[in-house]
Amino acid sequence: MAFIEHKDFPGGGLNCSPRNVIKIMLTPSLAKFCLERNYEGQRQINDSHIARYAAELSQDTWHWNTTGIGFLTDGKMCDGQHRCEAVIKTGVSIETFAVTGLTPEDYATLDGGKKRSTADLFRACGIPNAIDASALALKVYLLDCGCLIRSAFSNNRWNASATNDAILDKWFEKAEQLSGIVRSTRLFRKRLGDKGAPTAIGVAFYLCEEYGYGDALSFEKALADQDDITALKTTTAITLKLADEKIQHTWLVGTILQGYEAYSKGNTIGARGGMNKQEQYINKYDERIRKIHPLEAEEESGQ
Repeated sequence: MAFIEHKDFPGGGLNCSPRNVIKIMLTPSLAKFCLERNYEGQRQINDSHIARYAAELSQDTWHWNTTGIGFLTDGKMCDGQHRCEAVIKTGVSIETFAVTGLTPEDYATLDGGKKRSTADLFRACGIPNAIDASALALKVYLLDCGCLIRSAFSNNRWNASATNDAILDKWFEKAEQLSGIVRSTRLFRKRLGDKGAPTAIGVAFYLCEEYGYGDALSFEKALADQDDITALKTTTAITLKLADEKIQHTWLVGTILQGYEAYSKGNTIGARGGMNKQEQYINKYDERIRKIHPLEAEEESGQ
């Protein structure tokens, strides 16, 4: 029988052999104790997971749910390491439960059920405009991981995927920046008559901010400003093209990038522009990303 002792367990200890569920208060002291008994087969600690959980604890947005702290029959913790780390980091205790009597075979089935959509998770975390935010976070994740702009926007890769955890972690890593981009995108689309793919517009704004050389935030504000004449032609060019329901993501992104570079130099773009011109701007940003992700670029070229 595996009986582990700690003052914060109900009755001062926990019998891990039988299958059971027991309500506990996970204190920083108990969390440290559990981590000292961490199962060696657990996945590697992810700092972004810890940061996300810690933010929820600090902001009092942590919720009781069906996820507890899992223990194998030998007393080792096999589920809950990131929650324990967050409790230690914040000093905030949480009410949860201990699940005992698990085996390594049971552990292998964790997180194997039907996944909630990324938007569902964003909504559950209280992130506004969950659909737009989750879609943008996915594209930003792909770009930041070296999925270069050409593959990110080609027909067969526009819907490339990532795990929900990875996408949510990317959002919390850049929450302030991406929240601002979502707001700017919604304002700009409102000016366009609610047309244009919001994810493409959001990615274009992100590229301006991350890989551009001018004041991208001023440009985004100008696009949503009815009185800004300098940015007006960029809007006009996009509005004219949006009459075609088959507008490509690359054209929309390329036009925004073209308008951004012109705006940064105090110029405007023409009211009409061919696909080739927009492709030039996509390629230009593709090259800038390749300089930052040279290894990933080489791997992609060799596929």
